[in-house]
Amino acid sequence: MIVTLLWVTLLIISLEVRQTVSNISNFTYVEKVKYGENILPHVWNSIVYDDGTIVLRVVHEDLGSNKLKSNETISNTTICLQNSLSLRILYPNGTVIEQDVDLGIQSLNYCISKLDVNSDFYDPIKLYALNTNYVLITYYNATNELDNSTYSFWGMIVDWNGNKYRPINFGATIFSMRNKNIICRNINPDKGFLRLSTSSKAIKWGQYIM
Repeated sequence: MIVTLLWVTLLIISLEVRQTVSNISNFTYVEKVKYGENILPHVWNSIVYDDGTIVLRVVHEDLGSNKLKSNETISNTTICLQNSLSLRILYPNGTVIEQDVDLGIQSLNYCISKLDVNSDFYDPIKLYALNTNYVLITYYNATNELDNSTYSFWGMIVDWNGNKYRPINFGATIFSMRNKNIICRNINPDKGFLRLSTSSKAIKWGQYIM
């Protein structure tokens, strides 16, 4: 079951893979690690690099945590995942490297929720492609998870070998989809990345050197 689901999910991005991986028309991959009985892997999102390398984020549901929420009103709008960042690096020659990284961040970042009835599901963790071999991960930290005013927005750079680098505190924020953070590589990737943040009160931008 695990292999079949991952194979089907990967086929969804097969058109993108065919554009970047030479001599591969259909790409299949068998996960090396099992993450629990009846826990299926899902390809959640992907980022693509200039050299054709694709980095996938694979997620695994935390069945125990979601069972605890079964009697809560948010149970229909929140899905909690296992607390690990699972990356799959797909190189242009077809090689796949698995990296499971413990970011050491609060578990609130691994719960995908609807912040209100009319919104889409919101994932606190975002991935951004930097220059080759590096991924920027953004997430939240809170001194009181029940109080939106205690949240701050953070970033962490992870390389394709699973090494973590010093976290970046982007500053206080409100945990809301209405606060937009736009991050992109500098036109010269060696110069790092740019961040534009907007809220109801201000627009800010900054450059971050790696």
